[in-house]
Amino acid sequence: VDRRLRLCWREFGGPPVKTPGRRGLGSRMLEHGLAIELGGSAELRFHPAGLWYALTAPLASVESP
Repeated sequence: VDRRLRLCWREFGGPPVKTPGRRGLGSRMLEHGLAIELGGSAELRFHPAGLWYALTAPLASVESP
């Protein structure tokens, strides 16, 4: 059985969010660095109501030995 971790993060209640003109270090780390480190994939979306982030990775990549 391929057990997977799915982490979703959603921000809301703050000021309206706009998609940035360029991606900074934090966005790149969330979208690529963490996903690559865990052998998974990630998606970052900028909605007017707030930021949304999802990470999917094999559960074994975050389990203790």
